[in-house]
Amino acid sequence: MSGRFRALAVSLTVAGAALAATACNGVDLSKNVAVTPVLSGYYDAGLLDGWSHLLPNLTFKLKNTGSVPIGAGIRVTVSFWFAGDADGENDSIVLPGIEQTLAPGEETPDITARAPHGFRLEGARADFFHHSLFKDMTAKVFVQRRGTIYALGEFPIDRQIIPNASSTASHP
Repeated sequence: MSGRFRALAVSLTVAGAALAATACNGVDLSKNVAVTPVLSGYYDAGLLDGWSHLLPNLTFKLKNTGSVPIGAGIRVTVSFWFAGDADGENDSIVLPGIEQTLAPGEETPDITARAPHGFRLEGARADFFHHSLFKDMTAKVFVQRRGTIYALGEFPIDRQIIPNASSTASHP
């Protein structure tokens, strides 16, 4: 008889753990994860074929705003769009997002998303934002867990140039 009770206790424990894991993973990430922008602008990728090459860039953190821990394994996708163009082409980058469980109130370290394509400009970088072909960009941040995609927000890319670390190392 004691073997049956032991088996029942083990079964209930396993079922309870599975239920708790399911409940934690069933959290609506669009309501329990917030994006905190840290820095946005156009990354100076240097010269490409003699032209200035500038890439839209967004650095941000993800914060657990809910009341339960959010498990690891959540991917982040950042799509860069021309402002006001919801149906046009975009550049997307997929990043590892939440790699460790986030307790309520915790934030990830900085996450940087840089578009794979950007603007090429002949001439001075200072003229970039005044060029007739320049268009403002917006970054849209999404997270994904187990096939479900949650939109977290849209963030305008600031009109500022983010220096390349190697170019600023030689120029104080």
